[in-house]
Amino acid sequence: MTTTTALPRNDTPPPSALDAWTLPGVDGPKIGEPCPPPHENAPAAGVVTPCGTAGKVSLEYQSYRPLVGEPPCEMRSLDGKPQTFETRACVDGDHAVFSSVCMICRSMSGWSAHARLSELAPDQSRALYARIGYGTTTDAAPTTPAAWRALIEKGEPIERAPTVPTP
Repeated sequence: MTTTTALPRNDTPPPSALDAWTLPGVDGPKIGEPCPPPHENAPAAGVVTPCGTAGKVSLEYQSYRPLVGEPPCEMRSLDGKPQTFETRACVDGDHAVFSSVCMICRSMSGWSAHARLSELAPDQSRALYARIGYGTTTDAAPTTPAAWRALIEKGEPIERAPTVPTP
């Protein structure tokens, strides 16, 4: 009789500058918190539930609130030359931040999201993929952190205006 011992799996994602970060002004539960009760676990603004595959919140989403300020990662343009909406994203470790803002609207309009990539449920991945402007055919939506990272890293770096040192 032979016995085998499984090697331990290292499912712990690498540390990220976004581990303790949350969307500014988010009203609901934060990434990593336990899922809210079912009656409070309704889809965020009609998008998807915040709960992921680990029974914890894996998606913070704000409709009609583009991202204010910069997250602690490098935002990249996902749509090349923006026309009506400018969509940006950044990825660091197991987290990604997404933001879209209307460039021609009279008032601030858009959305923002913060996701823990390794815990996104399939419906969350499909909804984010559609929201960032890759069409309604969501069969090609990324399903792994590596696939999300590759998609975001294809984006163009955003040029920042030079800062002037203060005396």
